[in-house]
Amino acid sequence: MTLSFNGWTVLYLAFGLVALWLLAEVFLQSKARLVWRVLAFAGFLTVLGGVVSEAVAAIAVGAMGFAIGQAAVTIGYRRGYSEGWTITRRKPKTASRPVSLSALWLTDVAARILPAGDRCRYAEEWRGELWDLATAPRRHQIAHALRNVICAWPTRQAVLEGQRRTAGGG
Repeated sequence: MTLSFNGWTVLYLAFGLVALWLLAEVFLQSKARLVWRVLAFAGFLTVLGGVVSEAVAAIAVGAMGFAIGQAAVTIGYRRGYSEGWTITRRKPKTASRPVSLSALWLTDVAARILPAGDRCRYAEEWRGELWDLATAPRRHQIAHALRNVICAWPTRQAVLEGQRRTAGGG
C-alpha cells in the first residue's frame, strides 16, 4: 500500500496545520485581544471555505479578515499587551505578595531601633524601597532589609544627636 500525495492533499494538510496553530493561538495566547485572534481565525476559515468552494470573493474577504486580525495580534504582542483572555487564566506574578514577608519584618525591626518620633517616617521610607525592589529576587529584598537593620543603629545615633543639637540651641 503506497500513499500518494497530490498538490491538493498537501495544500489541505498545510491548511489543517495552520488552522490548528491559529486555534491554539485563540485559546492559549494572552498577548493580544481575543477579538483580533478570533478575527484572524475566522478570516482563515473563510479563505479555506473559499478555496474549497472556489469562491474568489470569499477568499478575498477571508484574506482581508486574516490580515487585519494577524496584524492586530502582532501589534499587540510587540507593544507588550498581556491582558488577553486564555483558557489557562494564568495570574500575573505580581498578583501574589511581591515583597518578602521576611524583608517586611526586618524593616519593622529596623524601624523599632529608631526613636519613637522618627519610626513611622523611616518605616514608610524603607517599605517604599522594598516595594521598589518588588521585582527583584526575594534574597535581594532580604539583603536590603538586613542593611537597613545594620544601618539603623548609626541612624538612631545621628537622629538623637540632631535632637540634642536642636534642643540645646546650637
